[in-house]
Formats: sequence, structure tokens, C-alpha cells
Amino acid sequence: MRESGFISEVLFLGNSVSTQDSGRLSKRFYLPTNDLSNHIFLTGGEKSDISIFGKVAIEELAEKNIPSIIIDLDGTLSSVGLLFDSPTLKYLDLWKKLESDPKKSRDLAQKGFTQHLKQITSYGFTDEHIRRIKKCSETVVFTPRNGKGVPLATSSLINPPANFSQIYLDDPQLAASIVDSLVESLIQRLYLKQASSHEKEKKFLAELLVYAWLNDINVEGLTGLVRLIELTDDPPIGDVEGVSLDDHISVSERADLTQRLYNFSVVEKQLWYKGIPLDVDLLRGDKFESDKTRISVINLSELESSSERTFVVSRILYSIYNWMKKNQPSNVPRLCVYLNCLGGIDSMYSFDPASHVTKSPINLLLKEGNEYGVCCILSTQKFDNVDYKGLAQCKTWIVGGFEKNESADKLLEGIALAEIDSERMDTLINSCGENEVAAKLCSGEMLNVRQKCLASFHCVLPISFLSRVTDQNLREDFKPFYLSGTTSGAEVLAKLKASDLTPQVIFQNFEFGSDNREPFILEVEPEEAIMICLRELAEEEIFVDEVEFKNCQLTVVRAHKANWKIDALIRSPLGRIMEHIKDAGIYSRFDSFKPLNDEEEEKVVQLLDNHFIKHYSEICKRIAVLFPEPKIFTNRQVRINVGRQINAPAKDIQVAMREQNVATVWRFTVEYKSRLIECNIDMINRSVRMNFPAFSPLDALEAVKKIHPDFKIKEEDVISRAFSYMVNYTSGDRDYLFKVNRRSCKISKTKASITESKAREIASSKTKEESFMVRKYRNAWNFYYPNGVRLIIDEKNGNAVFRDMISADEAEALAIDALSRRAGESHFLIEKKEFKEGKWSLRLSSKRWNVELEINEDGKVFSKLKLRREHCLSEARRILTQQNISAAMYKNSDVWSDGWTFDFLSSLGDFTINIGPESAEFIKKRLTPEGIRHFVELETGGKVIGINDKRIFWSVLFKKDDLTYDAQMDKQSGDIKCVKVKGIFFWRSINIKKLKRKR
Repeated sequence: MRESGFISEVLFLGNSVSTQDSGRLSKRFYLPTNDLSNHIFLTGGEKSDISIFGKVAIEELAEKNIPSIIIDLDGTLSSVGLLFDSPTLKYLDLWKKLESDPKKSRDLAQKGFTQHLKQITSYGFTDEHIRRIKKCSETVVFTPRNGKGVPLATSSLINPPANFSQIYLDDPQLAASIVDSLVESLIQRLYLKQASSHEKEKKFLAELLVYAWLNDINVEGLTGLVRLIELTDDPPIGDVEGVSLDDHISVSERADLTQRLYNFSVVEKQLWYKGIPLDVDLLRGDKFESDKTRISVINLSELESSSERTFVVSRILYSIYNWMKKNQPSNVPRLCVYLNCLGGIDSMYSFDPASHVTKSPINLLLKEGNEYGVCCILSTQKFDNVDYKGLAQCKTWIVGGFEKNESADKLLEGIALAEIDSERMDTLINSCGENEVAAKLCSGEMLNVRQKCLASFHCVLPISFLSRVTDQNLREDFKPFYLSGTTSGAEVLAKLKASDLTPQVIFQNFEFGSDNREPFILEVEPEEAIMICLRELAEEEIFVDEVEFKNCQLTVVRAHKANWKIDALIRSPLGRIMEHIKDAGIYSRFDSFKPLNDEEEEKVVQLLDNHFIKHYSEICKRIAVLFPEPKIFTNRQVRINVGRQINAPAKDIQVAMREQNVATVWRFTVEYKSRLIECNIDMINRSVRMNFPAFSPLDALEAVKKIHPDFKIKEEDVISRAFSYMVNYTSGDRDYLFKVNRRSCKISKTKASITESKAREIASSKTKEESFMVRKYRNAWNFYYPNGVRLIIDEKNGNAVFRDMISADEAEALAIDALSRRAGESHFLIEKKEFKEGKWSLRLSSKRWNVELEINEDGKVFSKLKLRREHCLSEARRILTQQNISAAMYKNSDVWSDGWTFDFLSSLGDFTINIGPESAEFIKKRLTPEGIRHFVELETGGKVIGINDKRIFWSVLFKKDDLTYDAQMDKQSGDIKCVKVKGIFFWRSINIKKLKRKR
């Protein structure tokens, strides 16, 4: 037996088997723990239960205090939490679920338990082995979209990695891969089988997601989906991949996409967004005071379709990737990620390049996980459609036995693609006995291994039994983190009158708290925070008697502050004083759920010496207070770090330390009309952020019908806006317009106006002439007549007045006058003039300008001027002539908002000239030696005698007036930045302006 230190660094996974005699065991098989960082791939035929090998590794990791996240697609891995050291009641209940006959189930249970202990004993263990793993580990089964395990809220999209802005600049291909796979899974959810035909919508959403990520717009959770809906409804982007937005995707297509997002947020809200957030720190158990290793199993066997499974898997893997990138690199394993059912028809890791929804995040974890201590175990029994070339990043391969058929040949081809000796592996696979596998290790060694028996009871766990895997007390520990839940005080609040629902009463009836009584500083009391939340809701006409508080959390930062000072004499070996160091300052560190910026850190430090709350115990009883993971902060650490900063001996630094919790953010979740609203009150930044889930168009219709039940309004009568719905309806001689707030689903504005037919009837009674145009403008119906008269009929009361229209000559005079004041010219040629939709439209031109101009009924002029290309090109050539560049060849041109850009080529170099309305810019690029000589002589009037390349500038020697000069010429701009003149003994700098000759 090796030393215990060796055992802690390896995983005991079974016994190696002699290849000459497959039945003869030789020695124990240990896998180095650090080999996990290079990932493991498990595969084998249907008769070999390869998942057992992975579960053995998970149990071994639990004993080494390394947590695991298991993504269980078919239910075979959830039983890792079934650790029975005796035939307990829970164990017998499991067999009742598996067998309908009670007597048969009892007999089978006893027989199965006896066989289980016998297998464990064959490896030298007893039931004490099971008890040891039970004591050191805890298993939690999470289930998205249902509550059979601990509910797991799955966001439609997630927020970006911590360094996405840098990734976007440094590795745009990686950034695009992350965005595309996330959007692809969302598109599959929205369009199902037609997803492949909606490439336009996918690219549009990808552009919106990049915009949101780069502008710190939250897209996670239900509130994030609402924000995405708002961006889709009112896009902040003007083009997609260089094509204008409307040309890429029409308004109707965007409206359909918006509607699908609305349906997804409303119909499935209570299922997909309920439970704990997809927080890796929660899944690892970092937010719990427990010395047990967490094994988190995410069971997806209840999800109905492959699109739902890939949707959830991609979210989980990207969340792990984001968490990983927020941490410091690690050369030891800190998290194991196990994903089964990798292959098959709906492959999670297909060789098909188009199938990248889950492949992209898997590749990211395989590629970068070893740097951060994230280990992947990937397994499949359906290896027909798996990308073995990509799996070559897994340095350890475990292959179980399988029958010789066409699929087996494909597996061997895949092994060869992964650059593994396929002949050697084939020999090992053929020699596998019962419970044996062929292993190719990270070191390159290849051997047969007999799998160690599991300590847990291995079976496909019935769905109804999932809730019993996780200890009930542990399930309760997750309640404070739920994104939606209920309060035990809800019934009390429901019985109170609206006038009695004060912030004090609401706070007293909260029961979200825990037993954590650790003190903290609090700037905003709970009653005041509730008042702020209610005030923000009232802004949207949502009042206290209409909402129910569902959850309340208080986020806390652990602030470490150290006041340090030093007054020390540094002496030489002979005792002479070399330096007197005297200094003082503050050294601080902050443990928090999200990083604080410099300003926030400064405010937290200011709070430490000024505030201390005395009734924190009462607050902890009522409210879920989230404390960060405590980290060691010692006097010695401070002295060492400060010593490095000021370059002084750490032993001479005196430190006075203080640690304190500071509450930073109040988070309230309230229910309003079966929808959840989130209110975040940031006490450090003194800001409030509300996240409102949007109501659907059908909800807006119902709101209108409550007031006008006789109106036969249809869904197509609803127009979606960014923050409201507009409902149009015609009844008799009236057109009705209702504005419905999307956040409160209340009518905020009602407008009734006469119809066009009623307006025509009024116009006919005022004049017998026929109008040539009818237009609704400024809350009135406008009728235009050939005799130059306009009839204006008020849309509310039908009052009518006559007014004269602007004539063609008046419009022409107004246009010339406006342009002479703006452009400084009065000689314009009118190329086009027409009256359309109540406005005069004119197109004019001059020597310098092209002009498009509109004049409305009130004589107000709107103009758009653009410099003419011919004029600007002529100006550019004139500038070249001034620079004595005669043989320049025109290359190309480009228009910008206020002018033109022209590129020229010559033997002197490349030149760019920007011509604007008020200025011109001459830019020199890639000058040749001839060009360098030309411009130095042109600027100084001297004679160039030498040119030296100094990497970032040219050093140009020239003579003038019998003196020698050295000019530094910038390589980017071609400008002379510095000039030195040679004296008798040394060079001295001179003013460039004095040297330049007048031209």
C-alpha cells in the first residue's frame, strides 16, 4: 500500500487485468486526480453499462472534496445519491416503485441488497465504505420545469462571460460561436421543426444579444427575456451584417418573432423560470455552511423534446463556462462536469458542423477547462454520430465491450480519428470480460480494467422517486434562493385591507429568513426598502393591494479593512542608515457575489466606521440574507501585500484590522396578475432597477373589453410598442384608440375621434368641390382642393375651418431663402418639385451642394444637404497640387455624413484627403523614401542627405544654411514631430515652426 498522500492524489477506479489471462486480477488501478483536468470520454455498446465507471469517479471525487455537476439526460445518473448501508424504508419503497407485487418487491429488495454488499466486499470494502461516502457527500437532484427535484430556473439567455468585451475584440470567432449557439437553441425553442428556415431571425437575435452584452443589459431570467422583447420590438441597431435592418428582416417578421417571445415568456413562465437560479456557486454548495462535498444532478429525463434538452444543456454548460472564467486559473481539479448520452440521433456532440448548440460550449470546456480546474466526463452508448476528432481533447478514453457490427466499425474509425492506436484498442476491447473496459490513459498507456463496484445503488431512478434522493432539510435550505416562491404570511396579507398594508405590516409578515444571525451594516431599513419598491410600482399604476410579495433577499458584502503604518530605518550590514521609510494607508478586500468597482469599494469602506445595525437578528428571521463565502484575511497577508506595494520590509509594518458585513442590494419579487416583478434597490449606488414581465396582446384586449364589453375587438387590432399596446377599434362614426401599459396592463390613455367617412360627410356639407387629397394631420382631417384651399376638421368635435395652402412659388421662395442662410449660397437649380401627402418636396443643386428639402403646411422647412462629389474631388486635387504632388493616381472614394474621403496613389506614397463642409484634412500613408525626401524638403526648404528607419519614426538628416539637422518624421501621419540641429559639441532641439519655410 502506498502512502496516504499518494492515495489523496489518485482515484481508485478498479483493478487492472492481465491481457494474457483476462480472468486473473493483477493490481489496483489508480487514475491520477490531475489527469481529470485533461478530461475523460466513456463509450461502449448497449450491453456495457459504461455510466458505472463515471459514477465511480464521481464517488471517488466526493471523497477528495471535489464537487460535481452531473447532467443526466436519461435518468441513469440520478441514483448516485442512493447510498444504503442497510435495507431502510426508503430502499424498500424504491423497490415498490420498480415492482407492482409487494411480496416480490420485498424479496427482490433483500436479494439486491445482499448482492450489492457482496460486490463491495469483493474489492476489500464493507458497509463502512458506504457510510463514509454518505458522511462526506450530499446529493441534490435538480429538475427544470417541474418540482419533482429541487426546481431549477432555466433562463432563455444568459449574461456574458466576465471578459466578453475583450473576447469580442481579441477573438471575434470565439465570441460569435458563443452567441450563435445560444441564439440557435432559443430559435429552436421558438420555431421548433421550422427553426432551420429562420436564419434571418437568428442573425437578428444574435446582433441584439451582442448589443445587450456589450452594453451591460441584463438578459437573464424572466426579466431578461422581457428586456430582449423590448429590444426586438424597438431595435437599437440599424443593420445586420452590413445590411439595413428592414432589408434583412421585415417589420412583419420582427413582429412575429416578438410575439413568439411574448408567448414563451407568458405561457411557460411559471415552469421554466421557477426555482433556484442557474448559479454554479449554488450547485457547488459554496453558499451553504456545510463540510460535505456537493454532487448536483440535473435530471432532464422529463423534458419532452430534444430541443428542450439541448436548450437546457447549453444554458448549463455556458453558465459553468462563465463561472470558470470569473475564477483564477487552477492546476488542481475544482469541479467535475459529467454529461451522459452524448451521441444518438439528437447528438449533443455531432460531427455535423451545423449542429453546434451544445457542441460549442462542450468545446469551450474541453479547450479551456484544464486551465481552470474544470474536468469533463463525457459518455455515450450511441457513438454513430459523435465527433471523435473533437473528443481527441479527452486524453483518457474508457471503452466498454460491444457486439461486432457496423456501429462497432464506426467506433474503431472514430478511435483512429482521435489519433489512438485503433488496432491495440480493438485487441483490448475483444479481450474484455464481464464488467471490464479497455482504457487509454493520459500517459499513453493502454490496458484492461475491471470496474470497481459502486457504493451507491445503481438503477434508472423512477421520476416519482426523485424528490426522495435529496434530504428534505437540504431541500429547505434552497428556499431562500428561489426566484419565485410563496410566503407563509401571504394568507395574513390577503386578509388585511389595502389601508392596512403598510411597509411595516408587510415586513412583519415576511418569513423568508434563516438561522444565520451574523451581523451586518444596513443603510436602508427593510420598511424603507419596501416603501421604495411600492413607490416604483405606483409609477406604473400598480398599487399595494394588487401585489403579493413572493420573495425578499438581502445581498451582503464581506468587507476587510486594514489600517497600516510604517516608521522604520533601513540599515546597511555595517549599521549605517540607508533609508527612513515612513508611510500610512488603508488596505482593503471585498468578498461579494459580484465584483465591486472602485467607487463602490470606496463607499463600502466609508460605511465601516460609521454604521452598525443592532437589530440584524430580527431582519435575518424575516428576510433571506445572502452572505458571500468567507475567505481567510490575515494580518500576515496584509503586511506582505503592503510591503510589496511600498517596497518595504513586511516585518516593520503595523496593521490594525477590521472585518464587517455590509448589506448592498435589496431584492424583492412580487406577484401581480400572476406575473413576477423584480425590484433591485442598490444601496451603494443609490439606484433602483425594476424588471417587469410584459403582458401579451391578448391581455391588452381583455383590459379594454372590461371597460367596453360590447366592443368586438380582435387580436389583429392590437399594435405592439416598446412599452405599451395600442388597440384600435371603430364603432359607428368614431375611431377609438386605447393605450395599454405593457407593465401594468392598465389603460393609460383613451382617444376617440371621428372616422374618415364622417369627416367626408362634414366636408361635403361645407363645399361642393371635390378634394384631390385627404390626410389626417395634427389631430384633424385635412381636405386639399384644387383652388388652393385646405379644409381642416377637428377629429374630436367635428368643427371645420378653411385655410389657404402654400403655393408652388411660395414654396420655391421659402426653399431658396432657407438655403441661402444655411449653405451661404443663393444660386440653386431646382431639379424636382411636387406636392405629396400635404408637403412640398423639392430637390435642388448648386456647384457645391445637393439638397433634398420638405416644406409642410405651416411653411416650416426641413432640409438635408450633402456636398457634391465632383466639387470635393476638385478640392482634393487642388490640395495635392499645393503639396507639389503632380503625378497622383485616383484610387477610390467614400461618402460620410458631412463630406467625402478620397484615396490617391503616387510614387511618393499613399494619400487620403477628407473634404468636409468647413475643413479639409490631408493624410499621408506608407511614404516611400522619395516621399519622405519630398515632404521634408517641402516643409523645411533644406536638402535631405540621409534617411534612417527607427522602427516607429524616420530619422531624416538634411542641410540648410550650412547647418545639419535631424528631423523625426512620424510613420503614421507623415508629420515632422521633432527637429534637432548639430552644434559644435552636441545636438540641440529647435522649434519646428521657426524652421518651416513660408509657402
